[in-house]
Amino acid sequence: MMLKTLGLFVLAFLTIAVVGGCWIARTEDTCWKNEATQAFEKYSSLKTRSAILRASASTGSDVMNSKSSQVEVLEKEFNGCSLGSNGNTVLRFYFDDANKLTMMQAFRHYSGVSDPDYQMQLIEERKF
Repeated sequence: MMLKTLGLFVLAFLTIAVVGGCWIARTEDTCWKNEATQAFEKYSSLKTRSAILRASASTGSDVMNSKSSQVEVLEKEFNGCSLGSNGNTVLRFYFDDANKLTMMQAFRHYSGVSDPDYQMQLIEERKF
């Protein structure tokens, strides 16, 4: 009888853990999608490299790789989408030879990750 009760307790605990884990993952994914949507709304009206660099500088975002064929912008504000609240959105912009925007990508970026194989995860991309 005691073994049966223990088995039911373990089964209930595992069910709660699995359902909770799925809910957390789905909530986090929804939050990141919302972050990407906000970023696209913020920058997609800008059509040139110089306009994007000006806009990102005015918001205090970190601009990386501004001299290459692509520009990466790290949004400084942590967005709270991850459990550790160490997530930032990184935007990558691609331009044609005339410096007109051709594609924009939004990535998940986790600050403070010590894994040398860590790579940002693509949330969404849009072509123009």
